[in-house]
Amino acid sequence: MKAKIDWQKHIKDWQASGLSKAEYCRQNRVNRYSFYEKSRTQGKSRSLIELPFPMPQLGIEKPPLLEVHFQVPFSIRLRLNLIFGRRL
Repeated sequence: MKAKIDWQKHIKDWQASGLSKAEYCRQNRVNRYSFYEKSRTQGKSRSLIELPFPMPQLGIEKPPLLEVHFQVPFSIRLRLNLIFGRRL
C-alpha cells in the first residue's frame, strides 16, 4: 500500500524553499509531474465570488424560495424568487 502524500505540506515547503519546482521535487524525491498537477490545483482559491445580476423590482420583497449551492472544486450559488400568477 502506498503512503499518502501530504501535497499541501509539500507545496508550502516548496514555496518557502525558493527552489524551482523541478529542483524541489528532485531534492525531496517527489514525482515531478504529480507535484506540478497538485500545485496547480491545490493553489487555486476556493473562496466564493459573487457576481451581481440585476433583477427587476416588483415591489414585493420575499426571501428565496429555492437556494442551491455547489462547491466542487468551484462554487455556484443559485437563488430563485418564484412568483406565480403575476404578469410583468
